Amino acid sequence: PAVILSSDQAVLELFGMYLGDEHEKITDKVEQYLLKLSLDILNAGTNVILDWGFWTAAERTTINDYYSRHGIIPQWHYVSCTHAQWEQNIRHRNSEVSSGKTTAFFIDHNIADKCLDAFEEPDRAEMDVWHSWGE
Repeated sequence: PAVILSSDQAVLELFGMYLGDEHEKITDKVEQYLLKLSLDILNAGTNVILDWGFWTAAERTTINDYYSRHGIIPQWHYVSCTHAQWEQNIRHRNSEVSSGKTTAFFIDHNIADKCLDAFEEPDRAEMDVWHSWGE
């Protein structure tokens, strides 16, 4: 049993889809709040799943350090997939968003390119659980 803390879900629920230049600033604040909330949940005896990017090694190190300062050792899970599978997932997600079946950020080509440029795939040694999807 765990509580999922999703930064995208929180940002969408609180601020809506179109934040423009404020998106990154607001997302950072939401993630800081969720980190603090995660400590309360963990201290109450329930597991937490942080559902947001951790796209760079530096971000993952920051989270490890944050929890280490609080006596917590996080468990990292990663789902790898081929580029073709990633693109298929994006098309499916965008279709679900466009049809109103889900609330999520629509990923256009500009956002997809930005994501690809920023992403640093973790080393297997960084992860506790590694799952390969569509490979």
